[in-house]
Amino acid sequence: MEMLKLPVLFEHYREHRVAQADMGFWEYVSLHYFSGITYDADYACDMQLPFKSISLVYVFLFALQPPVEAAWALTLPDDVTDKSDLPPVLGILLSPYLGTPAQPPEA
Repeated sequence: MEMLKLPVLFEHYREHRVAQADMGFWEYVSLHYFSGITYDADYACDMQLPFKSISLVYVFLFALQPPVEAAWALTLPDDVTDKSDLPPVLGILLSPYLGTPAQPPEA
């Protein structure tokens, strides 16, 4: 939700550049995010910037989500007896050579 406010961030920066032409972007970010709250003429605009006033409703929604438990398992059908019956990807996964160290080619 806060990412949708990014255009407001850049528009407000442009307004600051009109008032103070030598202000860099990082100086602007530092002024609005790391210098505390300043109750000045553009306080209302400052509070519309992304991540300035995050609603606690979003925090509670994430906190109250039940944990997701996903169990991933590869099960083969009972009628598969030979690796040649498997699709190519699964045959590679079950290769007996995966656990052995690589050997140089023999001449």
